[in-house]
Amino acid sequence: MTAARLAPLLAEKAGLDSPALAGSPTAPTPAQASNNDRLATTAFVRAALDTALVAATTSVAGIVRLYDGLNSTSSVMALTAAQGKVLQDTKADLASPTFTGAPTAPTPAVAADNERIANTSWVRTLLATVVVPATTAVAGIVRLHNSLGSTAIDQALTAAQGKVLQDTKAPIASPSFTGAPTSPTAGPANNSDLVATTAWVRRFVLPPGCVAAFATSARFQLTTRAEFERLVATDPDTLTDLERAARFLYLQRTAFGGKVRGQNFGVSSHRSGRFNLTTLEPMLEDLHSRLAGVIVECLDWGDFLARYDRPETLFYLDPPYWGSETDYGRGMFRREDFGLMAERLAGLQGRFLLSINDVPEIRAIFGRFRIAEVTTTYSISGSAKSNGMARPELLVSNWDIGEPG
Repeated sequence: MTAARLAPLLAEKAGLDSPALAGSPTAPTPAQASNNDRLATTAFVRAALDTALVAATTSVAGIVRLYDGLNSTSSVMALTAAQGKVLQDTKADLASPTFTGAPTAPTPAVAADNERIANTSWVRTLLATVVVPATTAVAGIVRLHNSLGSTAIDQALTAAQGKVLQDTKAPIASPSFTGAPTSPTAGPANNSDLVATTAWVRRFVLPPGCVAAFATSARFQLTTRAEFERLVATDPDTLTDLERAARFLYLQRTAFGGKVRGQNFGVSSHRSGRFNLTTLEPMLEDLHSRLAGVIVECLDWGDFLARYDRPETLFYLDPPYWGSETDYGRGMFRREDFGLMAERLAGLQGRFLLSINDVPEIRAIFGRFRIAEVTTTYSISGSAKSNGMARPELLVSNWDIGEPG
């Protein structure tokens, strides 16, 4: 074919590079799944749009219709921007909201203690439950009282009354009293930091001439059961030294058997009353003269032995009888103390003499020492005719008591 004939034919054809088609060009429609450089026909595009651009739902993305209001319950429409502006202008922020008007909130339970909003109803209910009048057992609201004369236990003093107390009361530390201060009088045996009143000093500080004062305090005492029982019931700690001494002497003289504890009134049809100051006063004077040069100790027997044990010392021991260990007072001497006493006596430098009742146990415990049997007659009532009889006793020593010196 000649060039002149070929040229008109080529003029009617599109170029391969960026062809410019005219009229109504067509092309085969690719498959819907095609995703390459194939030409997309209008049929391909419409089919793709029908597949991709579906109505939007809560589970599928797609085209949506706008709604210009706030009262729709539709789940397939979207609010317009104008309605978003309405919400922006009329709703409170979640973070630090600022309410206007008369905002309300549900009433929490009374026991709530969390981030729930408290409304006025909840607050008033709580106040009625928690903020109660104060008592000595419950904290709460309290009324003030502006005087010191009230005995109410549901009121509090004002600060002004506290100032009154501050100005009129003495401090605990180094008080400086004025006027005529008084104080309770302490007991006679008190030896502490309690205030000593004039009555305590006059009554309980031992006066001079104590023997004469003692005789005066007991001069008009009679031997009577009523007086005996009164003195037994009297607490000796409430008495002065002289009164306590007079009480002790009276009870010892009138008690059955002269017992220290568990005393009973002793009476005999064949002798006069034993508390007779006309005979007791000379007896006390004689006792005083006899004991004037004597040193009186009040020590445990073991401590006494340790303190005074020397080669030239002679100890006399009179422990309770075997079987009567509590006669001197409960806990003062135990049965096992007999064995301890024997051990201590075995190591003495000085000499000792011990009197005790004759029982097999005593002979066994003190068997290492010299034992002498003696006979004695004793009666708790003081009458040989009543129940006195000869009783065996033992004298225990670490030396021959028949030896001179």
